[in-house]
Amino acid sequence: MSDNAPPSVASLESKLNAALEPSHLDVEDVSGGCGMSFKIIVVSAQFDGVGLLDRQRMIHDAIGYATRSLLNFSPNGFFSKPKHLFTYPPVTDPPRPKDMGIIHALELKCKTPAQWAKTNP
Repeated sequence: MSDNAPPSVASLESKLNAALEPSHLDVEDVSGGCGMSFKIIVVSAQFDGVGLLDRQRMIHDAIGYATRSLLNFSPNGFFSKPKHLFTYPPVTDPPRPKDMGIIHALELKCKTPAQWAKTNP
């Protein structure tokens, strides 16, 4: 995969399986096939005792998701640039792994096996 190529479902699944050893994993490309938006459900025992934000960070770390280099969407519906884009001199984007293209959106569900069992009997 080239530097700018979007990631595939298979590449994300491979990275998540290796890092989080999930008991359930569902990765869906919701961008119509272009690989820029994904819906990801991860159920892992590694999430036990870990807060939601840290679980999401674990997923971002596992797939090499460079959040600082992307536009942010705020709850009030306005797009905003990350703070580092307003600095002078400009700060360069953080490096991404060579095999990871840009992802514009992730919808994440990060659950422990106990949480998953309650909602999916």
